[in-house]
Amino acid sequence: MSRRHSALLKLKVILSSLTLVASTAFYGIRAVHPLTDADCTELLFPGSPANEATEYHWENFRDHYIPYAVYRGPPTPEREAAWDAFTPFGVVGVSPSYPSSFKEAFAVPGAVLQMNCLKLLRQFVYRDHNQTLFTPPSRQQADRCISVLREHLVCSCDATPYLIANNPNFPRGIVPVTGNDHYCRSYEKVLEWTGSRLVSPHHSLLDSSLVV
Repeated sequence: MSRRHSALLKLKVILSSLTLVASTAFYGIRAVHPLTDADCTELLFPGSPANEATEYHWENFRDHYIPYAVYRGPPTPEREAAWDAFTPFGVVGVSPSYPSSFKEAFAVPGAVLQMNCLKLLRQFVYRDHNQTLFTPPSRQQADRCISVLREHLVCSCDATPYLIANNPNFPRGIVPVTGNDHYCRSYEKVLEWTGSRLVSPHHSLLDSSLVV
């Protein structure tokens, strides 16, 4: 074995040992100091100014086969008012320090964009059965929203099991088990954060006190 080969072998052993020590130390620190909700949020949405408003809570998803008077059903003035409150329209300013290819930019939080798409799809489904004066969305708008929601669902990839139980009293012998627990980000907190920072896209960000 040449001296050079021997030296390279020793170097590989040393580097492997250092990697093992570093990995052990990293996971040891994580075991003692686990990631907080804020740490996880920053990993999922790196650099987002809305991270400061993110809060988490446990939510039990109720039976989605039961019709809800507020958000479910054909558009009515009351339902549209509820959806409008749940899906505000507007933009927030983005600081020039935020990583972007634009010197000045406006933004809509992803959750608000996705919820507005859901609202639009609902209006498209009920376009021939509504009690309001709004103009139904076009098929092109609906297709665009389908793409937006598909991309979001693929990205978020909810791994929560939706259980199905055997039940001979049902025609197919099975029934979905409702009431799945989820650890959710608070949509209301993001709405509050957005509402307090709405700006007009016709104003310069440099003149706005609401830049985030």
